[in-house]
Amino acid sequence: MRKIAITVMLVVFFLLQAQWQELFPSSLITPNFLLMFTVFCGFLSGCNYGTVVGFISGLFLDVYMGQVLGFHSLTFVCIGYFCGYLHEFFYEKNILFPLLFVGVSDFLYNFIFYIFYFLLNGKLDLPYYMLNVILPEMLATVCTALISFHIFYFVHSRISAFEKRGEDID
Repeated sequence: MRKIAITVMLVVFFLLQAQWQELFPSSLITPNFLLMFTVFCGFLSGCNYGTVVGFISGLFLDVYMGQVLGFHSLTFVCIGYFCGYLHEFFYEKNILFPLLFVGVSDFLYNFIFYIFYFLLNGKLDLPYYMLNVILPEMLATVCTALISFHIFYFVHSRISAFEKRGEDID
């Protein structure tokens, strides 16, 4: 049941990310829905789910963006693993930590993207990239995560309750 729900949510988050500009043409920035979903899965379900969801989310982005196969997958696997590792230390109903993890993860993802796609190509304008790309996307992702986390947590808690009832019956 959990795998089916995560697969459906993964596809929904991917479609939201891929079609954001079509849905909101006046929007200049797109929240990183797949990164948000990876952080949520890692934070609520642990390292294994965070890593697997991170790999699949990154693979979706690698195929969709088409620049280098594996860059997003590796980055999202590391983010999913790190957030899954922190799953043990934080109370999952507290919304502050997932939002903090989403913000930090989005910042790190975009900074790594800048290093590999711009800095290594000789484009050294970090302040411009920071103010016009990284910070606005991070803000949009965190604001979107504020709403999305409640929906994701609701689905996660229902699935956990369903699985727990199934274990009690056996």
